[in-house]
Amino acid sequence: LGEVTYNHLSAETVAKHYKGEVLYNQEDDFHYPTLTVRETLETAIKAKTPRARLPEMERRKDFRDIFLDVLTKMYGLTRQKETLVGNAFIRGLSGGERKRLSIAEQMATRSSINMWDGSTRGLDASSALDYVKSLRVQTNLLRRATLVSIYQASENIYDLFDKVLL
Repeated sequence: LGEVTYNHLSAETVAKHYKGEVLYNQEDDFHYPTLTVRETLETAIKAKTPRARLPEMERRKDFRDIFLDVLTKMYGLTRQKETLVGNAFIRGLSGGERKRLSIAEQMATRSSINMWDGSTRGLDASSALDYVKSLRVQTNLLRRATLVSIYQASENIYDLFDKVLL
């Protein structure tokens, strides 16, 4: 009936050797609403903490603690570390904060390619611009490929992209 391959590699080979290299973030942010920002990021970091320690790190926990601090500072979530993520029924983060948490969570995985679908939906113009600026920083800093689909990009947002496909 057919076979799916990725650059001549079978799906099984890709799953075994390249797991987590490409991440897709759908339009709606899905988080556990009863977890705090700290708990959400710690879970993502624990899943991808390298086995080999860096020389100056005594334990893997040291790496996780430092990485958590870096992510929360980088995405403006330091004051919200102990805030519940929340949802429509549980008071928690604002929409913009939840979007930044999604970026931080995906950054913790250290994937090579990140895809964001309709990621500015529901954000005001200022929050959407801040969100795309955060993606730009992540792309430049970590030298990752980032693909974004946006419904109505302002000129300021448009100018942040290297390539645009309409």
